[in-house]
Amino acid sequence: MLGLGWISQNSLSVVETGSLIFAGIGLLAAAKGSRIKNHLAITKEHRELWSEFLSRPELFRVLEAKLDLTRQPITPSENLIVSLLIQNLNSSFVASKAALFIRPEKLSRDMRDFLKLPIPRNVWEEMRPVQDDKFVAFVERSLERK
Repeated sequence: MLGLGWISQNSLSVVETGSLIFAGIGLLAAAKGSRIKNHLAITKEHRELWSEFLSRPELFRVLEAKLDLTRQPITPSENLIVSLLIQNLNSSFVASKAALFIRPEKLSRDMRDFLKLPIPRNVWEEMRPVQDDKFVAFVERSLERK
């Protein structure tokens, strides 16, 4: 049994250990808060990008599954919105890999469903060569899943 003598001799160590534990708990709480804050920021940017579809109905063609892109090529506006959405996805990927963001559970499925559409797929193929290898691998693995 530890007596008062031991506590008095080791009180500085006990206090330092307690301080380290509380500091660690504080850091964990701050990291969690930061991940949530980053998640909200990326979600806000994602929502703002998708809101473009509401204000610009001509962009709805991006979501069409059956298109002949040789007869009706991708417009600059369509290319831009898809590029921005892919960059938003890349930001989410990088943040989740750095543990700065909580990746949504169905992110791969959502991305696959979007990038299998003709316009997004075409824009992805154009952007792919200039993307980071890890992001490309993530996207390609997602596209291969059923």
